[in-house]
Amino acid sequence: MGGRGSYLSQGGFTKQEYETVEEINGIKVIEFIDKRKKHNTPFHSNTSNIYATYDEKKHLKQITVYENRQKAKDIEWNHNHDDFKKGEIHVQEYDKSGNRLKTARNPTKEELSLVRRLNLKVKLNKNNKYEVINEDKS
Repeated sequence: MGGRGSYLSQGGFTKQEYETVEEINGIKVIEFIDKRKKHNTPFHSNTSNIYATYDEKKHLKQITVYENRQKAKDIEWNHNHDDFKKGEIHVQEYDKSGNRLKTARNPTKEELSLVRRLNLKVKLNKNNKYEVINEDKS
């Protein structure tokens, strides 16, 4: 797994920048090899269609889904975005050029099932938004 600059269109990367630190129900949880870098997922994938990441406190924070080895969408809950509060699950999609769309949306049932695969509990809150209820929101 690597960043945009290390991606080879024919497959693989010139430099490995990420490592798998755990696998939960078939979803690889990854981190930068260089621990000084910010926790995020790579723009391209070589071995998986789904990755997850931790925040600095080792709480799960994000799932990224790939299509044709390129980021297609992020499913997130660890920050505020638009009218989603921290803890509320929202989805941000990417266009074909790899640019993240600015507007977040509610997750589909399929996207919620990915969050649950990480052994996280999800509930519909009073704001009619789905939220992760067994992760620290601090």
